[in-house]
Amino acid sequence: MKLKSFADIKCVVVGGGHAGCEAASASARMGVPTLLITMHLDTIGYTSCNPAIGGVSKGHIVREIDALGGVMPLITDSGRIQMRILNTSRGEAVRSSRAQIDRQIYRQNMKNMIENTDNLYLLQDEVISLVAHKGRVRGVRTLRGLYQGCGALVLCPGTFPNGMMFVGDVSFEGGRFGEPSSKQLTSSLKSIGHRMMRFKTGTCPRLDGRSINFKKMIMQKGDRKILPFSMRFTGKTPKQLPCYITYTNKKTEKIIVKNIKRSALFSGMITGTSVRYCPSIEDKYRKFPDKARHQVFLEPDGVNTNEYYPNGLSTSLPYEVQEDCLRSIAGLENARILRPGYAIEHDVIDSTELKHSLESKKLAGLFIAGQIDGTTGYEEAAGGGLIAGINAACFISDLPPLTLRRSDAYIGVLIDDLVTKGTSEPYRMFTARAEYRLRLREGNTKIRLLPQARQYGLVDKDVIAKMEKFKKDVERAVGFLSVKKIALNKKEGTLTLKAALLRGVSLASLKRRCSSGKIPDEALEEAVVELRYGGYIARMERDIKKYDSLREIKIPPGLSYKNINGLSTEIKHKLQRFKPEDLYSASAISGVTPAALDVLMVTLAKSGSIPKE
Repeated sequence: MKLKSFADIKCVVVGGGHAGCEAASASARMGVPTLLITMHLDTIGYTSCNPAIGGVSKGHIVREIDALGGVMPLITDSGRIQMRILNTSRGEAVRSSRAQIDRQIYRQNMKNMIENTDNLYLLQDEVISLVAHKGRVRGVRTLRGLYQGCGALVLCPGTFPNGMMFVGDVSFEGGRFGEPSSKQLTSSLKSIGHRMMRFKTGTCPRLDGRSINFKKMIMQKGDRKILPFSMRFTGKTPKQLPCYITYTNKKTEKIIVKNIKRSALFSGMITGTSVRYCPSIEDKYRKFPDKARHQVFLEPDGVNTNEYYPNGLSTSLPYEVQEDCLRSIAGLENARILRPGYAIEHDVIDSTELKHSLESKKLAGLFIAGQIDGTTGYEEAAGGGLIAGINAACFISDLPPLTLRRSDAYIGVLIDDLVTKGTSEPYRMFTARAEYRLRLREGNTKIRLLPQARQYGLVDKDVIAKMEKFKKDVERAVGFLSVKKIALNKKEGTLTLKAALLRGVSLASLKRRCSSGKIPDEALEEAVVELRYGGYIARMERDIKKYDSLREIKIPPGLSYKNINGLSTEIKHKLQRFKPEDLYSASAISGVTPAALDVLMVTLAKSGSIPKE
């Protein structure tokens, strides 16, 4: 059955989570009639886990999403109830923004924005299969019998594909607490050749704030001076609320150790690979037995609810054990559970079967993003969804895809890691994953991604003008600091502000001594970083150019490796399996040696794939 009201749809997006919202709005903004199909319209933009956006390296991703026109930063600012800059005692490269959000305001505002986006339409249904013809996606079929044709398809189903939830020895199907799983989509992906795996993630119990004794905890307020995530945000924020910190103790440890075999993670019920860097509380005590205590971070769910999220207590222990653990912790002695913590196991694809555009290597026009790629986290999902949606629109419009390099953005690092190395466990972003993190700072995001935002028309002219002005302001600030002189003391005479900064004099101290005119503080602060780390950044730029030269050497999709002399059988098998797009991607495959790259380069030159000088 075809619906006449959706006859003009060119792009279909499956899933209304963080990845799906970014994908659908990006495609629509680029002028492509887009249909977002989700299992429940009221859960569009729903934050399934903790009520916060950003964090270490994740804050970088959110600012990158904003520079590329995404919606998460703007919606975060509209529902922000606290914001802090993390790692302020460390270098600028690892400083990240983190916002607490009101989950209901965030969800409502996201749904409202999606509903009122031009070229974007909504349908409540469940996609159960893909329709393909001659190696290209043609449409989808839904549980209610609808066939919807499309020229490009973006799959963002989150944890719903064959989702199973666990609370102790109790298991039940579901993609999220109280919502059904998607059972048939995985079969459709397998039928076109995608390899599937099982990953596990989890969440914490939700607590009734009226039952918490906050006087026994450490209050943590937000920063007074903040920079919103979005350049486009001009509205008001809700009432600002504090968070609270407490800790587990030896009593908590005894309860968990005694009952650890009752956890679904250790009883054998869960077979999927769990999150290494965000482990459950029982996993923490198994992996770190010498640690006396673990932090519990109480996050408010919003301004009009008593619900709290005890970050750090993710668990799949039985309900009554969760209650015992909570009541062993200072301030939570009388805590009442509103919703128990649970683990969830779901299907993911082998991410090496995707291109850097997040298009499937198995089916043209199919783009896949979010947790089904093997990621974990709102920000990682949103970043991938944004790129998938942009490139779905590019595919339909016969435009070259937007592919971010590792040196361009954390989103580029995320995608490059997934498609060249793959992941055997839920992937979470860290600053340590980015070798060019000194270049990928939050402060220079508007400069880094200005070329892509301008080329693809991802933001309106006013935002482009803001980005261009910031770039010029930073250049002016660098010039000012490099030539303006000041006398620090009588013995040394005068020296430039740049020289003073390199000696360790603070910008605040220099600003008290001399006026910087009309140069904005934000530009001055960014210029200081550029000058302070100029030598390191120049060295990085040389490395980047070397790797970029490998990216320029494309490998034809149908290249047969079996008859290439000089390659070992192992390398031939790996190249045939991963099907790298270029020599850079080939170099990232484990076991592909520099000698093998030389052989490939000679082969490509003989075939005419590399232009002769």
